Order: sequence, then structure tokens, then C-alpha cells
Amino acid sequence: MKKWLWIILIASMILTTPLIIERSQAEWNNDNYEITVPYHEMDQLIRGGAKQERLFKGLRKAGVTSVSLMPETIDSLDKSGKILVLEQEEIIPLVMSDSENKGLNAVKDKDGLYISDIDSSIKLKENLLKVFEDRVEEVTIGGRTFFFIEGSPEIIEDLFLSYSQKQIDLIKKYDYSIVLRIPVDEIVETNKHIWDQAFDTTTASNKVLFYGSEALGYKDEDYKKWADQLKEQNISLLTIEQYSQKGLETLANLNDLNVIRLRSFDLEKKPYEEITEEAIRAVKERNIRVLYIHLLTFGNAEKLAEENMEFFNHLNDSMPDRFKNEEATTFPKLDHSIWEMAIVLLGATIFIMLSVGQFLKKRWMVLAGAGTVLLAVIYFISEIELIIKLVALGVASLTPIFAALSYNKVDSWRAVLFQYLKAGLISFIGIWFVVSLLYGTEYFLHVGEGFRGVKVLYLMPIVVTVVYVIGAVYKRTKRNIQLGDVVSLLDRPIKYWHLLILVVVGAVLLYYVSRTGNAGSVSTLELTVRQKLEELLFVRPRTKEVLIGFPFYILGLYLFMRNYLKLGLLCMIPSIIGWLSLVNTFTHLHIPLYISLLRSIYSLSFGIVIGLLFIGVFNLGNRYFSKWKARW
Repeated sequence: MKKWLWIILIASMILTTPLIIERSQAEWNNDNYEITVPYHEMDQLIRGGAKQERLFKGLRKAGVTSVSLMPETIDSLDKSGKILVLEQEEIIPLVMSDSENKGLNAVKDKDGLYISDIDSSIKLKENLLKVFEDRVEEVTIGGRTFFFIEGSPEIIEDLFLSYSQKQIDLIKKYDYSIVLRIPVDEIVETNKHIWDQAFDTTTASNKVLFYGSEALGYKDEDYKKWADQLKEQNISLLTIEQYSQKGLETLANLNDLNVIRLRSFDLEKKPYEEITEEAIRAVKERNIRVLYIHLLTFGNAEKLAEENMEFFNHLNDSMPDRFKNEEATTFPKLDHSIWEMAIVLLGATIFIMLSVGQFLKKRWMVLAGAGTVLLAVIYFISEIELIIKLVALGVASLTPIFAALSYNKVDSWRAVLFQYLKAGLISFIGIWFVVSLLYGTEYFLHVGEGFRGVKVLYLMPIVVTVVYVIGAVYKRTKRNIQLGDVVSLLDRPIKYWHLLILVVVGAVLLYYVSRTGNAGSVSTLELTVRQKLEELLFVRPRTKEVLIGFPFYILGLYLFMRNYLKLGLLCMIPSIIGWLSLVNTFTHLHIPLYISLLRSIYSLSFGIVIGLLFIGVFNLGNRYFSKWKARW
């Protein structure tokens, strides 16, 4: 039976090969990255003394591709010197400075702002009337026309008025594309015209980035209106890595996943080299295609302008040659056809059956297959995407167990190598079906929740392996585990070698936990080593695999060969970390397949070398232990 299952499994892999090729080509061909800087930070440098022409031309030459633009507020217009803004306590001295006290009667006895234009091109009155409507009162004070707006000055100053056509024209003049930042959650009823202005043909850019915690359509659930606007003008949505915006997933799907991933950096907060390394890694390994970089703005403006240009030149010179500093484009939309999904689910079902059948009786294998088929039928009826994720989680969780623990008799070095390659092959078969199940643009663009089973994947294989090892140890003693065995074990005295094993296991687990997840701790030395490996190898192997998982697996197989069966079984527990980490690499679906594959090949290769070192250390320790034992 298993022979036929393997034949069908291989056939399903062959038939789903186009899916893997299509995704690989989509990731490989999208090799542009774009650098974006905020307009208001460029303006701040210019107001501080930097030459406008020099700054705009210099940043463009240094590789900055686009400029992000926010709509103006009263506060931003005031800071840029385009309007004069006075509060209640500031307007009185202006009146008193006039010998005839003209305008004294126009001064209000209530909180608010007095606003007068300096640059007539901003159309101040028109914009104020749009936002504040009948709250705008025109007064003359000290021979100057002001617009008084009643209310809290802090709130009034921060309300958005409109995008500046003058700024748009300036940005385009120097050959930058524009990324419009569209505020959503800070917009009130009277300034919603900003949203329409963002899509006006004279203003609109081909990329938008929402400002705040919401996407367009979230407030009134009018997603279709804005999605139609986006599709009509072929506008891409920029999504910020590790920052969630409400409603963005819905809008992105309605926009046919015309999405580009963005990561933000701040030159004021981190050293240049660290930002350069993180930016390169983002482009190379995470499908990030827009680098949004906040400029240096505090200090001597002319000097800072030069420093900013130097940084961008360094960043572009350091970027791998295969990536081009040009305007970012979105990925093509990829999706399964019905027959492709049916074949993938068939292959996944058979893989689950073979995994279960490796360790449990035939009825459990059949039951696992029937359960997966039932899930597949429910999926085709309901089209609930969660079902596919559950099947993928089942395959991903079983793969490291199947790979690591499906060893046969190991009685030679040839058998050790064969079993290692066999485990690797089983892992990649399981990975094949995980990647084929979780196939689609939304996954490698990380739109929505993505694959949420990573924590289960980290835990379940370890628990199953521990149970397997305990059962295998007792099986070799030809006894079943009894409650009395547990009580007896607790009554036994602890020996030094027990403590030594506990220290080793504890150290491995502590290191494993500290390295798991995005917030894992990493030493300065390791950061340096990792960076050097990336420079040398293009992508570094995973440390957990190279230093824990695969070396312990090689050592365990060697111990089986030397008939240290119990010690070999114990080595299977830390070794499972390597195999589950290998699978986990490919469940980070926003990482390109070629990166994950290259990383895994490095890990498996280095794992053998370090595994041989583990064997050498074991033999050396065993030799000295035997001498010490004989002496005492």
C-alpha cells in the first residue's frame, strides 16, 4: 500500500511543479527597490539653510527615487513660513503697537487662532472655508487681514487642509515620483475633500501610504468606492512591515493585491551601518521593495544634507548587484486553480498518511487520511481559507517528526550519511506541500494574518519526539511504563552525570528559547559573525540548525552506529529543533523561495561538518571518562 501512496505522492509533486516555478519566477523577477524620503524633512533642511537645488538634485543622484507628501496643516504652513499664526495672547501686542489702536474691537474674547497668509499661492481663505466652514471670521487688525477661527488652538493647528500643488510641482520638477500619504483616522467630516484630492488626476501618484491606524473605507465601510478608484488609476497600496492598519487587508484584496511592502528607517536613531545591513536584508530576504528613510535634520543643515547623500550612496553601493535602484513595482497576482488545489490537497493527504503510518498502526494512518479528505471536501464546498491553513499546519508539524525519526538500522558511516540525506529529502517533500498549499500573492506579500501556526510548529514536534524517545527507551528494556516506574525514578539519588546531562539539555533549551521569535536575543559577537556570513554566502544559515539541530542528529546517528542506543535516542530530542526550523524557514512566506532554499542547503552542509566535530568531542570525552572511571 505504501508503495502506491509514494507513487501518487511523487505524481502530485510533478503536477504541482508549475506552482513552485511560477512563484519562484515572480519573486526573482521583481528586483527593483525604491527609496522614499519625506518632503517635510527635505523642506526642514532647506529652511535651515541647505540649498534647494543642491538638496533635490543631490538626493536624486544618490538614489532617492520618490518623495512622500502629506497634506498641509495650519501648523506645517506656519513652520514653513507660508502663513502667520497668532494666538490670543500674541495678537494683543500687535494691536497695541499701533498708535491708533486700529482693530482693537476686532480682537475676540475667546480662544482661537488668528491666521494671515504670507504666500498667496496656498489659497488660504479657500482652504480654511472648506475645513472650518462658518467658523471662519475675517477681521482686520493692525492694518492686516486675519482669519479668526474659534476653538482649541492645538486642535485647529493639526487639522489637515489640503495637498499643496506647489509642493507637488516642485517634487516632479526634480524627477521624483510621489508617494501620497493619506490621513484617515484623523480626518473629520469637513476635510474629507482631501481623500478626493488624493485621487485627482493633477495630484494622484501611483503609490499611496495611509497615515495613522486605518485604511480608506474603514470608517464607513465604503471599501468598494476607494478600491475602484485605486484600480481605475492603477495605484499601489504600500503596507508597512510590522505595523497593522485597520481595513487594509480588505482594501488590498479589493484592489487585486496591488500591494508593495515597505519598511521604515530613521537615520537619527540608528548607526548608518546597522540601517544599511537591515535595509539590504529587507530587500533581499523579505520582499520589501520600498525603503522609507527619515533624514538627518537636527544640526547644520548644509552639512546634514551632505551626510544624507553620503548615506544613500553607501546604501546603493552596498546593495547586492541583482537588485536595481528603480521605481518599485508590485508582484503579479498568483492563485490556485480548482484542479491545482485538488492535486495539492491529494498530495498533502498522502504525506500526512505516510507520516502517521511511519509510527502508528494502519488504522490511524487511514483515519488521518479520512480526516484530511473530509477537510478538503469542506473546503471545496465552503471555500474557507482557514481549512487550507489547518492542512498546511498538519503537514508542517508532521514533517520534522517524519524526517528525523524514520531511521532504519544505522550500522555504518554510509548508513549515517544515507539517513541524513533521507531526512533532508522527506523534509523538502513536506515543505513542497506546505508551500503549494499556502500559495498566493497574499502570502508572500504578507497581506492579512498569513500562516499563524508557527508556535504550534515550534512546540508539537518537540513534545512528540520526547514522548517517542521515552517510549523507545522503555521498549528497549522490554517493559511498559508503569506508574511505579515514575515513583521509583523520583526516589533515585541524583548522580553527577545526571546533573551534567541536565545542564547540557538546559543550556540547549535556553539558547533555543532565547533565539525563537522576532524578539530573540542575539549577542554582539553573533551579530558580527552573522553579518560576515551574509557578506560571504549572500544569506546566512540558521544558527539553531547549524549549532544544535543537525549536529545533534549526526551525533545521534553515530551513537546508533556505535550501539550507544539510549544516548542516540536522547540526541534525537535536540536534533528535532533542526528539522522543525528547516520547515519553519519555508513557512515565513514573505521570504523568497530561493533564499530559503539556499539557507537550508547551507544549514544542512554546515550541520554535517559541525556534527563531525560533535562526534570528535564525544569520542574524546568518552576516552577520558573511561580512564577516569577505571582509575576510580
